[in-house]
Amino acid sequence: MGVYRIAVAMLSVATLLAGCGATREQGPPTVADSEGARADQRDRSEGVPDGEPVTIDFEGEREGGGASEFEPLLGQWVIRQDPSSLAGPTVYAQTSTQDIKPPDTGAERLFGKDYQEYLDQIGAYQVFPSTAYSGGAYRDFEASVYLKPISGEVDQSGGLIFRVVSPKDYYIWRCNVLEQNCELYVYENGERRSVFQADVPLEVGQWRQIRVVAEGNRIRGFLDERELMDDEFGDTSTRGRVGLWTKADAITNFDGFQVEPR
Repeated sequence: MGVYRIAVAMLSVATLLAGCGATREQGPPTVADSEGARADQRDRSEGVPDGEPVTIDFEGEREGGGASEFEPLLGQWVIRQDPSSLAGPTVYAQTSTQDIKPPDTGAERLFGKDYQEYLDQIGAYQVFPSTAYSGGAYRDFEASVYLKPISGEVDQSGGLIFRVVSPKDYYIWRCNVLEQNCELYVYENGERRSVFQADVPLEVGQWRQIRVVAEGNRIRGFLDERELMDDEFGDTSTRGRVGLWTKADAITNFDGFQVEPR
């Protein structure tokens, strides 16, 4: 049985949440120091950005290939065309729907031994296709991306990952059409838990922009121009990479990725 089928057996489609508003779990999340943050790997996972804003619209990338400035951790991430995109017709998409296998990637260069350990254990975790921006790592930053959920029976979602110190340790700001919400998760040692949730209307096939602003322990989350979250979450100010994320069988297009140190 493929990794994806194992993972899907562990998943169930969440029911739509009733009412409106936001909920926050009591107690701060902490991304524990993993082996990926050891001194001999810190240079790979905690490179320092040059301080300049970065905008990536994927125009000029080869259709059917990967994105030159991203390293996939899991899933099939490819360049394709979508004329409806708000940032140009060339987009970056996660297209795997079954039997997800490790991609041909340079992720081990970014995360060292911790990436191989992640692959060795992935069968025990839910499947979260993700890809990391390879240009640098950030502590205080603002990041955004346009996303368009296309399909998925188990999940229809997409999001940003940030402060990624290993493939098993990072934060997720994501929006899910099936659940009709946006949520902040902490993913620690391969275990995911929700720490904030806001109910919002979402549709398949509709482009939306999600944004995260992180300064010290304060994390703000946006959908389009609407601020959904503004809170402090304990000691969360780890430097790490940023990237893109989906879940299970969700096929999602991404475009107009931006990140800027603050």
